[in-house]
Amino acid sequence: MAYYFTGDSGMGPTQGYRDGAREGKNIWAFPIVHLNRAASFEEMTKGDYSSAEVEAWLKAVTEFAATQRTVRLVYFHPPGVLSFHAVFDHWLQETSELKTEGRFRWYTMTELANFLNSRTQVKWEVTNQSGKLIVDAMHPVSLDHETWSFPASKYGEPAVVSGSAQVAKHDDNWMVIAGAEKNLRFQIAILTK
Repeated sequence: MAYYFTGDSGMGPTQGYRDGAREGKNIWAFPIVHLNRAASFEEMTKGDYSSAEVEAWLKAVTEFAATQRTVRLVYFHPPGVLSFHAVFDHWLQETSELKTEGRFRWYTMTELANFLNSRTQVKWEVTNQSGKLIVDAMHPVSLDHETWSFPASKYGEPAVVSGSAQVAKHDDNWMVIAGAEKNLRFQIAILTK
């Protein structure tokens, strides 16, 4: 289950607490990202934000999400887009380009909540064997899309020992992206300086 949240502005998905207790084991809150005091395009219109301000904000939020490989919620109602139609079109073009580069994806809150709930079931163990890290990961259903990131300045290229995973270098990091299997083992050399 997922819901948008007006608190914790700017954060990624989180689990909410009320009266000192977590709201629910599988419930995720998605904080809204604000532009100063405005959270929706309607509020930006009422607040006299310029198209340039809104476009710069959307670009910054999108670039942050793509660069940090994280999730942020931009909240709006479809009618609110009418005041910023050209800005919205540029934003969709930008996100399409980032998607083509493999740096950005659109998700629904439900899709992300399902992934985050699945992620809580991942168990992994890291051991150091003669200068190599051995990572063993398990999931009761599937590790599909679970990802580990290692700085390339400290580690060599990961090698899949068993299971399936894609190994790719993004920016200055090695990424190990699991396939649709229950178990994965990979190793990665620790670089010495």
